[in-house]
Amino acid sequence: MALHVQAACKSHIFWNAKKSKKGEDAGHLDVDMNASDKSLTEEPVENVYFKNPTKGHYRVWVENNHKRTSAETKYTVRLTIDGATQEKTFDDID
Repeated sequence: MALHVQAACKSHIFWNAKKSKKGEDAGHLDVDMNASDKSLTEEPVENVYFKNPTKGHYRVWVENNHKRTSAETKYTVRLTIDGATQEKTFDDID
């Protein structure tokens, strides 16, 4: 599973580009639990953090890069802005 965020500045943050470009939003992927086959878990967590996010539109999506089981891949996306959290759970990655 891979978390992707396109920041307001259009910088794309994900497993292969963990930090936004310098001076742009200051966002980075600071938790990537299944980044290596050496430390796999069936309950992975990924997190993208913005210290000083630019105002604007952000796009968030999840991809299943490597399906390890035939079971559904349920996941939850949690967004926290100024201490207020919104959460949405999905039954499977399409």
